[in-house]
Amino acid sequence: LSSYWNVKVKPIKERTTKSFFIGNIGGEKRKPLYKRKDCIEGSIDTQLYFDKLSDTIFSLSPEGSDWGTNRLYESIHCGAIPVYISDVHWCPFSEIIDWSKFCICIKWDQLDQLEDIIKNVDPDKMQIEGQKIKHMFSPEYTYSYITNYLSNIQ
Repeated sequence: LSSYWNVKVKPIKERTTKSFFIGNIGGEKRKPLYKRKDCIEGSIDTQLYFDKLSDTIFSLSPEGSDWGTNRLYESIHCGAIPVYISDVHWCPFSEIIDWSKFCICIKWDQLDQLEDIIKNVDPDKMQIEGQKIKHMFSPEYTYSYITNYLSNIQ
């Protein structure tokens, strides 16, 4: 977490990588990712990963072993636009933030259409919107949110 917390966010126009993913296959669903030139199976040093993410416009963020993925938060903090790939999109704080302003959500069967999908978004605007809400994924905000939520359950 601390590795990306204070990352200097580069504007979209200064980034040199259009899209990127590195990770383990983690099941049958992820296999189509590795047919793409921008996806690498395996892992890299943590600092190198965040440096690469900080130079990427669209961060491919497939679901993990469950519906969520830490790549959403890592992408937002590094100023990349997360492309959340899942058949079920679980987006935290969705009752108070509009994820469509800073994240692209697609289903697995839309992966082949990704190039057309990203042509129709404004990454500069999405990056700005993501930076407005990135504080919500800090441990302090999350703790406060959960505490307030639980105290209001009747």
